[in-house]
Amino acid sequence: MGEAIAVKHILAKGYAIIDRNYSTPFGEIDIIARRGEYLVFVEVKTRTTDEFDSPLFAITPYKKNCMIKNAFYYIKRKGLIDPVCRIDVIAIKLDLDGKLETLEHIENAVEIE
Repeated sequence: MGEAIAVKHILAKGYAIIDRNYSTPFGEIDIIARRGEYLVFVEVKTRTTDEFDSPLFAITPYKKNCMIKNAFYYIKRKGLIDPVCRIDVIAIKLDLDGKLETLEHIENAVEIE
């Protein structure tokens, strides 16, 4: 449900969806999109209000490393040459009925070196 909300959000901001749920040996890229010159890899984290922490706490150093490896894998696999890219995180909090409570979109949340 969170990914569907995230897709709707980024489409409204002018992004074009390229791919969703792209599997790599290091995990999965939730959403791959393009906005202007940027190729954007989007990680979606969803929680309900009965969970105590923010969805952003799920982005651990290990997870960040996997997200970077996922991005490089995708770039190499698609034969892209030096694309301008970034990794965004969309943190979604739903109420107990599954309705959107908060959405936080952090652009360039994970630095790609």
